[in-house]
Order: sequence, then structure tokens, then C-alpha cells
Amino acid sequence: MTSTSEQSSNLSAADELREAKTAIAMGAGVGVIGTASALLVGATCPICVVMAPALIGAGLIKRYAAKKKLRSNE
Repeated sequence: MTSTSEQSSNLSAADELREAKTAIAMGAGVGVIGTASALLVGATCPICVVMAPALIGAGLIKRYAAKKKLRSNE
């Protein structure tokens, strides 16, 4: 039987994993928008060039940390 603190820790790790997946999806979305604007208009905004890899990278790091936390709680 797991204690209440372990259950809240598991919930927290699951929330972090969900948040990481959201960051990766947002980064991919910004990348698609930047690519589409580059193809249609011939230019892309500098924010898209910087934010897409940053969001994807942050999401991957968060996902790694959340999965590591979930494995240690098992």
C-alpha cells in the first residue's frame, strides 16, 4: 500500500510528464508555423527560429526528469 505522499509524488510526476508533452507539441507547432511562413512568404520570424527548438528541448528534458521520477517511485 502506498502512502499519501507517494501518491501525490506519482501524481506530480504524471502532471510533469503531461506538461512536457505539451511543451514538445507547442514547439512542434511553432516550428510548423515558422516553416509554413517561410514557404509562403519567404521569411520567418526570429522568434519561431529560437522558440521551436527551445520548447522541444525543454519538453524533452522535462519528460526525461518526469520518467526518471516515475521509475524511482515504483
